[in-house]
Amino acid sequence: MAGGEGRRGSSGKAFVVAGMAVAAPLLTVVVVLLCLVILVVAILQSDYNMILGCITISIVAIASATLIVDLIYPFIDPRIRYG
Repeated sequence: MAGGEGRRGSSGKAFVVAGMAVAAPLLTVVVVLLCLVILVVAILQSDYNMILGCITISIVAIASATLIVDLIYPFIDPRIRYG
């Protein structure tokens, strides 16, 4: 196979997995730090509505991330099968 046509499919998946492995923790750290700063300011100012909003958004974000990971996991690891 001249030109590397046979390697095209396998290397693309590796780059996607590597990109997710680098981007996900970085994005998580930035979002968590931003939420913590907003939450601390709301606590210091006794802004109960902002505190409730930050906690609610955090719960929804964690539940959504868990659902997405559970749905994508069988594609990353073919040994996992549901049902």
